[in-house]
Amino acid sequence: MRWKNQPLVEHDLKCAVPFLTIPLLNPLNWDNTLCEVVMKWNPNIILPSTSYIPLDTYSYKINKDYTILYKEPKFLHHFMCTEFDHRDVKLYTELVLSKNQDLYQYLSEYWNSHPDIKTRATIDRDFAKKKLLQIFNSPSSHTNIYRITLTKLFPNVLAIFDWINTGYTRTNRMGRNKYDLHCPFAHIGFNLESNFIIKNVTKKISSFNSKIVFFTIHDSILCLERDSEIITHYLNHQNN
Repeated sequence: MRWKNQPLVEHDLKCAVPFLTIPLLNPLNWDNTLCEVVMKWNPNIILPSTSYIPLDTYSYKINKDYTILYKEPKFLHHFMCTEFDHRDVKLYTELVLSKNQDLYQYLSEYWNSHPDIKTRATIDRDFAKKKLLQIFNSPSSHTNIYRITLTKLFPNVLAIFDWINTGYTRTNRMGRNKYDLHCPFAHIGFNLESNFIIKNVTKKISSFNSKIVFFTIHDSILCLERDSEIITHYLNHQNN
């Protein structure tokens, strides 16, 4: 791609989906903005605190405005684990945020060495990335050896993301039941991605220099080579 005959270079987020969805891992600390995003795509797991709580549903009031809902009491255990920085959540977060480690590479090595996974080909980083995102974006009823082993490695992470996908049962189309949803995790992730790139990163770049030319494509930013250092600076300081 070019701009006025000048080539554009692309810069993107490392482990974009895992990074952008880290805030979802601690439901008990969701702020109102995140609650609104979640409620938009899955009203089965969060409601305004003034709403009627469905029968046979457990609830936990986050704050005066929002209450989370869950069908099984075991989910509260996973929420509480994230509150106390459970070791699998901590490992997952460190792998996503670290400049020296890589979640997808870690998973490729984990699956390559796992005795229950038998494959003729070596599992590389790209394959591990594809499998991880497939698992996050599939109903929890869709199981295979990769999901099973991932659940053992990151039990609380998978439990929270499966809870977020409550009601998501069909991958090809919505059903007649109101609980048959398009993948909530994917839609929530898209919202978080656009909010982060558009409202955070690009806003900071424009504030720094309003004359910088750049374009966004999902989690990446295209710019002129001369501005690469500035763009990577704001993307690499994503933790702030």
